[in-house]
Amino acid sequence: TVTTTTVAGTCGPDTSQNLGSFTNCALNVVTDPIGNPTPTNTTLAVESTTQNDDQREFLVSLGLISDKGAHSRPTPFHDKVTLYTGMVANNGTGDVWSINPLVTQSPGSGSYNAQGIELDFNNNNEHRGDADGGAGLAPTV
Repeated sequence: TVTTTTVAGTCGPDTSQNLGSFTNCALNVVTDPIGNPTPTNTTLAVESTTQNDDQREFLVSLGLISDKGAHSRPTPFHDKVTLYTGMVANNGTGDVWSINPLVTQSPGSGSYNAQGIELDFNNNNEHRGDADGGAGLAPTV
C-alpha cells in the first residue's frame, strides 16, 4: 500500500487574479517531515513512498523550457528560473536556511550512493575549458 499525502494550508484572498498564486498563506499545517520528524508548521506538505525497483521515481518534477529573453532590454527582469527559494531574515530572527536538503541513510539500508544535492550542467552550447568543476564552466569572455 502506498500512501501519498498532500496537504495545503489556508491562504488569504488572492487579489492578483493569477491561478496558482498562493500568497499570504498561513503556516497552519502541522507535519512531521520525513527524516526530521519534529512537528513543523508549513503551508504545503507532500510525502510519499517509492513503488518500483526498476523505474526512476521523483516526488516532484518541475520543468521549464526557456526560449524567450535573448532580445530583452538590459534589465534584471528577464531571468528564467525553474525553482527559486528566498529567505529574508529580519530583526529578531533565529537561524535560517533558504534551502535545506537532508538524506538519512538508515542502518542496514544497503550499499549505494547517497547525495544531499546534485548539480548537473549539460553544456551543449560551446567549449568552455578542460578543467573539472566550476573552472570548466568559465565564461568565454
